[in-house]
Amino acid sequence: MSPTKPAVSPPRLSAQQSARMDAMSDECQVVGVHEGCPLVRLTGGEIALLEPDGRLAPALRRLPARPYAEVARA
Repeated sequence: MSPTKPAVSPPRLSAQQSARMDAMSDECQVVGVHEGCPLVRLTGGEIALLEPDGRLAPALRRLPARPYAEVARA
């Protein structure tokens, strides 16, 4: 079985972000980037932003909502 590739290339992390990722479960992974902040899939499947200071923030709080019609066209 070949090793799995990360969902995206991880962005350059600050020291605080790196320390936070090291402290998290191995199941947590970077799955995207929004405005320079890594998007992390947590153990329960929730997506969170990893702030530059290492804090986790709910992704929905910071991501702009798009009308369904726009999502369907994408």
